[in-house]
Amino acid sequence: MILTGFQLRASRKALNLYLEQLSQNTGVSKVTLMRLEKNTANLALINCTTKNAQILYNYFTQNNLLFIDQHTITLNTIIEPKPIENNLTRFQLIVARCALGLTQASLSKCISIKKSVITEYESKINNTYLTSRYSYVDSILQYFHDQGLIFSNNLSVKTTN
Repeated sequence: MILTGFQLRASRKALNLYLEQLSQNTGVSKVTLMRLEKNTANLALINCTTKNAQILYNYFTQNNLLFIDQHTITLNTIIEPKPIENNLTRFQLIVARCALGLTQASLSKCISIKKSVITEYESKINNTYLTSRYSYVDSILQYFHDQGLIFSNNLSVKTTN
């Protein structure tokens, strides 16, 4: 399977990797990775050699990421299921933010939450549920839903654009 632009960008960020680290880990040049991330629309397939596409796909799947279709990324792990209506994992936050092309600062402005809250949430491990005594998680979820993102379970993000 060939990845989409959304899947490439979001997978790298979900694994907390810089471009240079991904390049070192896969053998795909940093220049190629930069070009793919910059020039590939969310749902467009990455345009590179079949070999590089397969290397990237294999690397991400070996690191517990699944690609059910070109719209979805799923974290392949086991966590205690919680109702998806009002729960969000660190993985979902990063992937959703990436799907919308938002920085931490721009997301914080969109939902009127301090950037430090987003930064703290993203510093956790992927399968951690985000919690707050305020309604931060609800605000984040509502914003993502309003933007057309779908969370079919606690470990998946699906984009429609």
